[in-house]
Amino acid sequence: MSYMTKVKLTRKQRELLARAELQEPQTIYALANMLGRPYRRVYDHVQQLAVMGLVSLKQKKINNRNATLVISNDIYYQRLLRLDDMYAAHLELNA
Repeated sequence: MSYMTKVKLTRKQRELLARAELQEPQTIYALANMLGRPYRRVYDHVQQLAVMGLVSLKQKKINNRNATLVISNDIYYQRLLRLDDMYAAHLELNA
């Protein structure tokens, strides 16, 4: 994964980033619940990852509440997802 090149991340940050990549976009609150970690710690790690450029943050209203969505900036991972979608569409056309 691209976040392992020249960027020192803690084990908890790597775990958070991997989860954000698997199920994006997610709110910080949802990520904290999935990881079983305190919201404030996850919030701090997400802010650090955003400063490093590894994730993007997007503000959104969900049920009339402000929420911050965490979106991975891992270009390699996003390309793989697009390739998977294209391959799945190709299989459906040939079926």
